[in-house]
Amino acid sequence: MSTLNAIDSVTGARERIGDLLRDGIHHVTYQILDVLGYGTYGSIYLAKTIPTAPGMLPEYKAIKCLSKKGLTQTQLLLQRQEIDLHLSLSSPTKGQHPHIVDMSSVIETKDSLYLAMEYCSGGDLYDTITSQHSAARDSGVDFAPTTHLPGRCLDVHSDSSVVDAMTQIISALVHSHSHQVFHRDLKPENILVASDGSLKLADFGLATKERVSNDFGCGSSFYMAPEQQPTRSSAGRRPYLPAKSDVWSLGIIFLNLRFGRNPWKLSRVDMDATFAAYAQNSDVLREMFPELSPSALHFLKRVLCVDPNDR
Repeated sequence: MSTLNAIDSVTGARERIGDLLRDGIHHVTYQILDVLGYGTYGSIYLAKTIPTAPGMLPEYKAIKCLSKKGLTQTQLLLQRQEIDLHLSLSSPTKGQHPHIVDMSSVIETKDSLYLAMEYCSGGDLYDTITSQHSAARDSGVDFAPTTHLPGRCLDVHSDSSVVDAMTQIISALVHSHSHQVFHRDLKPENILVASDGSLKLADFGLATKERVSNDFGCGSSFYMAPEQQPTRSSAGRRPYLPAKSDVWSLGIIFLNLRFGRNPWKLSRVDMDATFAAYAQNSDVLREMFPELSPSALHFLKRVLCVDPNDR
């Protein structure tokens, strides 16, 4: 990993704007331009490269700052695991995938790790879904994007556009699984929209290479498979297969994309009556979403099998 030549700042994230980050190994200097977001892990910054020769244009990057302060050895190892797994899927050295956010370098200081990644100017898929469905509800008609950028333009009310979006997400997932990386937190918030409209899978903070897992409750509850859901006691529970739980999440994302809502809050028969009804009879989906085409319903019944062995 590279070493940051600039002095670490202990002030707020916005006070980092204008700072320079030096990647000594790749001979690249980044200048922080803005704060894109905050989280429990730290902050995400918008940055640009400083051209080193006349005529060179700057590249824009998203730089994720992970704080190492106060972390246990186990937490530090998990931090490194996230980086290693992401680099194994899409990076200049391991090969890039068109639908996984590219990580170009890792800059390390005493207190922080800075991950230089592809900047996706379209935000995340969740924002796209909510904005388009909200516009449709407010106007009473289906909303179609009026701004057409070069490349793809997602329209959540178009079956063909939604199929294209799902094809991109599945492509990223197939690539990940082929490298024995299981995401475990697939959701629209972790899928980014690039400037050309293409979708990019991001955030491998909960990913694992373990084919079998006992980490119940790992992920986001709305998108979590039944066998992955937390319970009061895990005693006697069978381990789950993260690959199968990722497949389940695809079905929930599809419904969220097309209809702007999830079919249930929790995939637990003891806590969600709607899911309990579905677990008894999967035809409930047609009643909940009568607009579903036969092919879409077939897809959902394959990926949203309550028994993971049938997915």
